[in-house]
Amino acid sequence: EHLYQMRVRPYRTVENVIEGAVLTFVDVTEQQRLQMRLDELSGAAAEAGAFAQSVLDTVREPQLVLDGELTVVTANKAFLATFALAPDEVLGRHLREVYDGAWLRPDLLELLLKVLPKKKRLDDYVLSLSGGALGPCKVTINALELLQTPEKRRLMLLTVTDIDGGA
Repeated sequence: EHLYQMRVRPYRTVENVIEGAVLTFVDVTEQQRLQMRLDELSGAAAEAGAFAQSVLDTVREPQLVLDGELTVVTANKAFLATFALAPDEVLGRHLREVYDGAWLRPDLLELLLKVLPKKKRLDDYVLSLSGGALGPCKVTINALELLQTPEKRRLMLLTVTDIDGGA
């Protein structure tokens, strides 16, 4: 079964007089198949994203997924609850803007930016936080590059593994 797109245009003479019609038929079967496949893949990607978020939300440790520029792609429920943040205070923001700039440590940002390009891990980085919902405390951070997405977007999982109050 083939699908065709039909176009009807006036036939004009050299004197610009309409003396009929020109019918054009273009086979769009393959375009339709490709569009249907693209729609299927898009739906599958949306389902995979929802699944990944649900997995993150079941983890008890606070976690963020960052892109290559350290912008927050997603945060799990534990992160939002631990730091008493709403999703709009985190999602789409650069890490340095999260939690009133508490993550703005040049050495930490430099380490995180090196994790992705070199495909390395960051283990047991201790960060002192002040203010915010937790008050003064120390947190231990681990980071790991995630598998690259089909768009070749680099992602990193940042996990807060320990919170020591009264820093």
